[in-house]
Amino acid sequence: MRVKLSYTVDEADVMQEASKLVGLSGEDMQKIIDYFTRLQAELNGKEGEKPNAVQCLETIDEFRGTLLKVDLRLSEVAEVVGAYADYQLRHHDPENVPATEDVS
Repeated sequence: MRVKLSYTVDEADVMQEASKLVGLSGEDMQKIIDYFTRLQAELNGKEGEKPNAVQCLETIDEFRGTLLKVDLRLSEVAEVVGAYADYQLRHHDPENVPATEDVS
């Protein structure tokens, strides 16, 4: 089960915190490279052996799971950076805030 966490930082530290969040995926990114390399080798057959389809499917499943973890982390970081960009527009340069349309 995934649980959403939230915490506060100073405005000046938001992007640095976002960078730290991206950095949490470093180990998974290395795994992705390893899965890519392993999958290529397995699909071509190891040392002249025929490719093992079951092993290929297992590696693909692990590969995709790790890709999903990284994608989720990037989605979270994009949410933080997007909210920060909106905050900056609204609080630091009011002339850049788009006018809302009156639909009445």
